[in-house]
Amino acid sequence: MDKENILRDLKERTAGKTLLTAEDLAPIIHRSPQAQANLRNTGTFPLPIRKVGRVPMVSVYDLADWLAGECVQGLKPKTTATEKEIFAVRPNRKSLGSALGFMTAQTLFIAETVACVEKLMVSDALDGSGLKSPLKRI
Repeated sequence: MDKENILRDLKERTAGKTLLTAEDLAPIIHRSPQAQANLRNTGTFPLPIRKVGRVPMVSVYDLADWLAGECVQGLKPKTTATEKEIFAVRPNRKSLGSALGFMTAQTLFIAETVACVEKLMVSDALDGSGLKSPLKRI
């Protein structure tokens, strides 16, 4: 369909309105008003937004351009972030506190284990059990 036919159809469907609210747009673009709000908040809404007061509205002319495939804005976000940065999976952790606590406990355990092994090596060397070097036993 060409832009003129799309525009004529849109004006019939919207009773001649030139600015459409999210509720007006929902049946046309098949996205609920909440889904449209989510897209606007992430910067991926495919149409230019005009605010009238606090209400975001879309021009019927921009909608016709978009439906005809002539919209400049498209579906890409406005930011220059790469897709990897946008869709990067963030680790599911509340804080690093528990991980740091675990690492501290692990370090203490290793230090105590090394101290115990050194005591055993020294005591074996002092016993004179016939070993030339306490390291061969480990």
